[in-house]
Order: sequence, then structure tokens, then C-alpha cells
Amino acid sequence: MIARRSFPFSFLSLLLLLALSGCASFGHVYEKPRVSLVGAKVTAVTLVGVEVEVELEVVNPNGIALVLEELDYDVQVNGEKILGDRFAERREVAAHATGRVTLPLALRFADVKRAVRSVDRRTVRGGEPSSYDVTGQARFLLPVVGEITTPLRQRGDLPLDWLALLGIAGLG
Repeated sequence: MIARRSFPFSFLSLLLLLALSGCASFGHVYEKPRVSLVGAKVTAVTLVGVEVEVELEVVNPNGIALVLEELDYDVQVNGEKILGDRFAERREVAAHATGRVTLPLALRFADVKRAVRSVDRRTVRGGEPSSYDVTGQARFLLPVVGEITTPLRQRGDLPLDWLALLGIAGLG
């Protein structure tokens, strides 16, 4: 009798163990999406600042669509933060696809002027290239798995035509 009762218990235990190990490895089936900055352009100059559209590329290497829930980001010029915000418009990225997300940014003239002064000190007077640093985190929703957070980090030198444009605008 004991042998008969232990067989169903052992069988159920084995099934439970297989199910749990399958769930644990299920998350490894997914790869984190990649987010990178591909461009930015000034779309308007207003009385209070500059409106910019920043274009991000989101690569979804998974076999299932994912949803970008939100993106937190900071923008620095020469190590000085000029902007930080959260973009919270849901965007879907198809399975095994690359999608583009456009972020509308509004830079106040006070922040732009601070960045230009930093560029002036470092590049114009100091002879060193000025740099930008965009950091953040993108939060995605994946079916069954739940939330996945992917870092965003891009650094580079500011192009000289951008600096000349700001100087012409009288922001220097």
C-alpha cells in the first residue's frame, strides 16, 4: 500500500519539479531588447526654449512583440545635467524587428544657455571637444515574463555645426 501511494506522490512531485524548472528557464528564452540613440533634430524655437525630437532605435530580438512602457532619461553636456524626464507613451515593437521611437523634448533656454557656456569654456577656450551623455532606463512588458528593464547609454562629442547653430542663435 505504501508503494502505491508514493508512486502518485512521486509522479506529481516530478511533474511539479519539471514545471518549476521550466518556468525558471522560460525567462532565459527572452533576450533584453536594445535601445540606442540614432538622431536628434530641433523642431521649433519658442519664446521659452527649444523643442527637439530625439529618435531612438529599439531592437527586439525576441519571437514575440513587446511593449515599451516608459523611458526615464537624463541628458548631460560636459558632465552637467541639462535635462531629465520620463517618456510614458506605450509603443509596441514587433517580434524580431527594429522599431523607432521619437521622444519630444523641450529644453528651456536657461538649460541651453548653461550647456552653451560649458561648451564655450571647454571647447572654444579650452580647445577640448565637448561631449554629451544620455543615460536612462527603458521598461518593457513581455507577455508571460512581465517587466524587463534595459539600460540606455550613449556618449559622444557634440558636432561643431550644433555649436555654431547655437552661437548664431545668440545663446553663447
